[in-house]
Amino acid sequence: MLKLKFNGVNIALLVVAVATVWVTFNFFIEFSGFAVVIAKASIGLTLAAVVDNVILRAFNTVEEIKNGNVTYATVYFGFMFIIGLALLSG
Repeated sequence: MLKLKFNGVNIALLVVAVATVWVTFNFFIEFSGFAVVIAKASIGLTLAAVVDNVILRAFNTVEEIKNGNVTYATVYFGFMFIIGLALLSG
């Protein structure tokens, strides 16, 4: 069984994103762009946590970057760049 580690910030940001999108789309449509940006940021952070916990679970991300492992940092940056491009186009 795969156990994902999410901190409270990811969950809180997802809750805030859902709430702001609902409120702005129902009552304040002129501010809905701000809510969509918050939602995209929360989706990006959640996907980054999933990539770190699922794809790169054999490594400790913080320790590898602290040790100066440039290859690991480049691969991690690549995953984050792809997530960013996917959210940018949506």
